[in-house]
Amino acid sequence: TGEIVTVQAITQSSDDFFVNWTINGVEVGTEPTYEYLGAEAATIQANFISKYVVTITPNEGGVITAKSGATYISSGDRVLEGNNITIDVKANPRNELKKLFVNGEDVFNQYKYNPNYSIQVNGPITIEAEYGEPICYFTYECTGNGWIEAWETDTYDAEAEEEGTLELPLSPAGEQYAYGDAIPFDGTAAIFACSGEGDSLVSLTINGEEIDVTEESDIVIYGDYFFDVVEGPIHVVAEFTGTYTGVESAEITETTIYAVAGGVQVEVVEATTVSVYSVAGTLVAEQQVSESAVIALEKGVYIVKAAEKVVKVVVK
Repeated sequence: TGEIVTVQAITQSSDDFFVNWTINGVEVGTEPTYEYLGAEAATIQANFISKYVVTITPNEGGVITAKSGATYISSGDRVLEGNNITIDVKANPRNELKKLFVNGEDVFNQYKYNPNYSIQVNGPITIEAEYGEPICYFTYECTGNGWIEAWETDTYDAEAEEEGTLELPLSPAGEQYAYGDAIPFDGTAAIFACSGEGDSLVSLTINGEEIDVTEESDIVIYGDYFFDVVEGPIHVVAEFTGTYTGVESAEITETTIYAVAGGVQVEVVEATTVSVYSVAGTLVAEQQVSESAVIALEKGVYIVKAAEKVVKVVVK
């Protein structure tokens, strides 16, 4: 009684910070040094927190945004231990996110399939992204009696058109792309909307843009819609007159895998085992397919393997 007891709070590392002194849960001081003068026994508690540095490595390919709650985090900021950081990456035009590293571990797959991807802070955090050229997948939807084809180019010849000898409509040329194929970035692509006998193209939308299909339109006159430079995925929605009945005699020349309503369509040259995996790598279906079959699946994202072909599909 009557003596002054002096206590001092000492942090263990540069990531630890003193908060305050409390006695029986009541704050009695916020300075690292506290002097107690009391007439009774007391437990003086020093309260500390840990805050860790978040480093966001800059890259010209895109921008990484990090938030703790509603607060944006800049590189070099400290975040309280136990808090969550939400990460969002926006690639610049003509780039695509390929890898996302958190403390050196690639978490791209977890980020890709989780729009609110977050990590808990239990130590210093380093976030870095790796970019590359976009993968330009070719997909389409058709109704009515018709189909869509994608080719590397067509038979257009500027000199022949100038001379008036260009044969119209144009014909496909170069490599043909099947549903789900990746068209080379910065390459070219010619989209042909082919109607069945006696039927015609009613409407055509490419990447959300409605294309003129009247008699005076370029796609009717020239026969195709041409991409001079492919800079991203190409999705085509076409409507034809008539009812599609299929072509039973069509010969399957390569393995083809694509999503359909309620499942995935698989076409193979010869009988093969088709395996379907979740994005987590779990086998969800396996079936022996001869020529063509539809494997029923719930809505979701799957990895389908048939023969030597592996394709990611989204079942809606």
